[in-house]
Amino acid sequence: MFPFFFLLALTSSFEASAQDVQAAAAERVQIRRKLQRLSKRNAWSGVDEAYSRMLALGSAGMTYTDHIQGALASRELGDLQSLIQRLELAVQKKPTADEKDWLNAIRSQCGPVKIRNQRRYKYKLIIEEAPFEMEYNKAIRIAEKALQEEGRFNGYLPNGKYAFGSQVFEVQQGVSTNIVISGGGSDGAHPYVPIGLGGIHMTSGNGENPPMAFGAPALSAGIGYQISFGNWAFNEELLFDGAYVSDANRLAGTAASTVGWQLPLFTPYVGAVFSWGHITRVGVVLTDASKICVCEDAEQRALGTEKSGFIRSFGPLMGIRYDLTPNIGIDLRLGMQSDTSRWYYSGQTALYISLGK
Repeated sequence: MFPFFFLLALTSSFEASAQDVQAAAAERVQIRRKLQRLSKRNAWSGVDEAYSRMLALGSAGMTYTDHIQGALASRELGDLQSLIQRLELAVQKKPTADEKDWLNAIRSQCGPVKIRNQRRYKYKLIIEEAPFEMEYNKAIRIAEKALQEEGRFNGYLPNGKYAFGSQVFEVQQGVSTNIVISGGGSDGAHPYVPIGLGGIHMTSGNGENPPMAFGAPALSAGIGYQISFGNWAFNEELLFDGAYVSDANRLAGTAASTVGWQLPLFTPYVGAVFSWGHITRVGVVLTDASKICVCEDAEQRALGTEKSGFIRSFGPLMGIRYDLTPNIGIDLRLGMQSDTSRWYYSGQTALYISLGK
């Protein structure tokens, strides 16, 4: 009884496999017809898609002509890696084909390359001497487009000397080239200039007859210095900042120290800031009217009373810098400081200009 069921199951399996083979063959015929129509119209993106669908059904049922049409699509699209692979399959089907010489020429004139740009700056891929062949020039353009849009490229490029960002490399036959531009940049140090626009808010404080709270737009500029160790970034800044409205102003010198972690697209950081400056404010909060005068209009006179003095304040800050180019970034920062009597809250957007990065 058992052998009977075993034979029945085996027969059913063979029948199912035969049906799958027939279905794949029928689908392959349909795809081949579509591929031929698209080839006549020079619709190479469509040819490439149709060839990939046919290859997914298995290369055993494909013909020499199928692989040649796929190779022509790769050439027109500038994909040297798939061009080599498809020519290899074509030559396997027909070892005496003239395309064997084409395949050998490409192998001798190109090399495998991997480029990964973790920082994703908009670097250009530059070759020292542009090749004459159409497919090679297209391959370079396709590689640059991939690097611009995705930050990576994995394929073949024509032999020659290239530059990408700060990296200079040479592509050679049979030699794999692997280029990585780290997200953390290289170790080193460089000065920079931060120029910021933001605002500050001062609270009333808790002193006797303290000045009234105020908020004002602020400008800042200065000089900074960054030291990098891998992904770590240590920054020191000296800034001059000023805030002004019609009834108040603040002028201060500021020293800031921060530590950040450099990621592919941005650098978050935290730190501390110390400011020494001068504040002038018209108007006080009355806690004792006699401090102004013993008169009925003390409240009104308080609004015109000017207070000024030097302040020293200290507090934390946090921010994030987004690198637009290797030397220019946008810095967003929030901070808070105290002089023991009142708080100063600040926020700014700064242009970060590196000098000699």
